[in-house]
Amino acid sequence: MGGDAELARITLLMVGQTPRPDSLVREFAGLLGAEHTVQETGVLDGLEPAEIAAMAPVGDEDRIVTPLRDGRTVVLAKKALVPLIGEKAQRALAGGSDLVVLMCTGDFPGLAGQRGLVRSSDVCHSVVAALTGDGLLGVLVPLPEQVVPAEAAFARRGVRAVAMHASPYEAQDRLEEAARKLAEAGCDLVFMNCFGYSSQMKFRVRKVFGGPVVLARSVVARVVQEIASSA
Repeated sequence: MGGDAELARITLLMVGQTPRPDSLVREFAGLLGAEHTVQETGVLDGLEPAEIAAMAPVGDEDRIVTPLRDGRTVVLAKKALVPLIGEKAQRALAGGSDLVVLMCTGDFPGLAGQRGLVRSSDVCHSVVAALTGDGLLGVLVPLPEQVVPAEAAFARRGVRAVAMHASPYEAQDRLEEAARKLAEAGCDLVFMNCFGYSSQMKFRVRKVFGGPVVLARSVVARVVQEIASSA
């Protein structure tokens, strides 16, 4: 990324399979701009169904939900993904990518830091914490089991938060209901804490909530665009 004419090569690392079946890649690439070369790869690419099934969470293990390329969703244990994320990121960087963007807002303890790997969780949570200040943050997460961990994650950053669950991969009535409850709770800002939430979903939440709404995929895309662009 040294000269004005040089394109940034950006790999979008999905925690599911590629090609991603929803609007994520199209929206993200559109925010980055046509001057960058964007490709996607998936943490689960190349795995057999039995291997994916073996990554299901046990008990109260931290979990995420992600779509497969056929549109079905799976719930996976975060700790099972850590070595695969590291391996896929290293492979992409070794293959010539300037940046690898982890397309998930989940925190993955134990994931080794790599130069060129953008941890979307760190980006989003830092930006949202700064925007919220001493106000009350509303957080939307896909799974009921993610509500308490989401509130705790922001509490560690000194941010008061109320979380509600509404999956981006199911009927949208729940999304609007959650937005309404966050408004009734007196939240000052809503953070849509999953890359599955789209700009269209943000519009629906904003209409019901009536205040500012921050979308994870948009925040990360704009940060990546800033660091990838030539001076």
